[in-house]
This record gives sequence, structure tokens and C-alpha cells, in this order.
Amino acid sequence: MPIVLESGLEELTSVTEHIQKVGAKPSTRRIQVEKIPADEWLSQKLQVPQETSCYWIERVRFADDVPAAYCIDVTPKISYQKD
Repeated sequence: MPIVLESGLEELTSVTEHIQKVGAKPSTRRIQVEKIPADEWLSQKLQVPQETSCYWIERVRFADDVPAAYCIDVTPKISYQKD
């Protein structure tokens, strides 16, 4: 029987929170992590200069071992530098 997530994108909550809300156990399988340069579109979206090093992260989120979401996150490398 499929697990039904009760709210949609109108709520800014994490996939983990959505899964836990329905009483399921969340887990993640990473598919790919790649360092990429920001192209024009990505640099505008992330408000960083073009060619900024970014991480492209693909993963599948599971609810009780059933695929629930396919996620792609892109974050600039500078987000992870310590001051």
C-alpha cells in the first residue's frame, strides 16, 4: 500500500518531516555527488559569480524503504568554508 504524503509544496517543510508526519521511517540513498561550475542560469539562481564551484547532489528519499522523493540539490562550495 503506498504511503500518502498529506501536504504539498505549499508548505516549506523537509522531506524527512513529511515522511515522519505519516508515521514512516525516513532514509536516504545518495545517487551522485559532483562538483560543477555554475553556469549563467545557476549563478543567477544562487547569486554567485559564473564558474563558482558548486556541489550537485542527487539522492532518493525513502519512506519505510519505499521511494518517496527524488531530490536534486545544488549548493555553492563557498557555503561550506569556515571563517
